[in-house]
Amino acid sequence: MVDKHKPRSATPLDAEIGARVKLARKLMGLNQQQLGDAAGITFQQIQKYERGQNRISASRLLQIAKALNKPITYFYGDENVAVGMDEQLMKPLKNLSPKDAASLLATIDAADTKQRRSLIQLIESLGS
Repeated sequence: MVDKHKPRSATPLDAEIGARVKLARKLMGLNQQQLGDAAGITFQQIQKYERGQNRISASRLLQIAKALNKPITYFYGDENVAVGMDEQLMKPLKNLSPKDAASLLATIDAADTKQRRSLIQLIESLGS
């Protein structure tokens, strides 16, 4: 018999939803503290959600979606990655998983101006 009181562990779907939270947060230019404040939770909890360590309840996901100005459907399904986002902005990210897109954006965001320019030139050269 399944123990009804034992919390279920996070699944790969939870990790994908967390990656979408991170991507939307980065695209809005928010840090984890700002998103946590807007959603009424701690930045540590945002970190756990984004890493896929914790499951996001439906009510909490709704709070996060409102804070990120995204429809709840944004967080589900590959075909919905671009929902509510500027098509031009999303075009280069369409073929990446949400996790890879978030990682790419985080790397670019963490780089200084010179490194960022070098990264952009490298990416542009790969596309040629």
